[in-house]
Amino acid sequence: LIHAAKLIEKGYDVCLLKTSSTNNSYFETIVAEQGYQVNDTTSGKKFFARPYLITRDVKTAIEFADVIIVMTTTLQHEDIAKLITPYFKGGQILVLCPGYMGSLIFKKYTDKDITYCEWETTAYNGRIMDGSYVKITFYNPRNAISVMPASRKNDVLDVLSKMFDNTK
Repeated sequence: LIHAAKLIEKGYDVCLLKTSSTNNSYFETIVAEQGYQVNDTTSGKKFFARPYLITRDVKTAIEFADVIIVMTTTLQHEDIAKLITPYFKGGQILVLCPGYMGSLIFKKYTDKDITYCEWETTAYNGRIMDGSYVKITFYNPRNAISVMPASRKNDVLDVLSKMFDNTK
């Protein structure tokens, strides 16, 4: 939600895909309100983040995306890979945060021409507060990333540096 908010703030069309069973009540609130409140302490801004799409429909979400950002524990990579890879289309960028070689898990489930990117950590940190808003508390000025295949590194860095301020 934090990274979605930052992308929405920059004018990107963002789709939120809910795959887990945690924070269901908050997800239902976001669906009902068509977005969520954000308190960004890194910039001092407070705003309402309104995603383009909020869904549990995996096919719709994955086919919508040019860049897919998976933000879950690495223990969930196998299950998420099985869930989303059938809907991959060539040319997408898959970002895993954190990565820890998770790209290899996703790669074994698809033959599509996907560019894999792994982040060491998140660009921003924060929390859902009291089930009522998202608080962004910290910007990570350095974030090690990897790209596979390496020949696409500059293309990925070009895309991600426009999306997130700390990707250079």
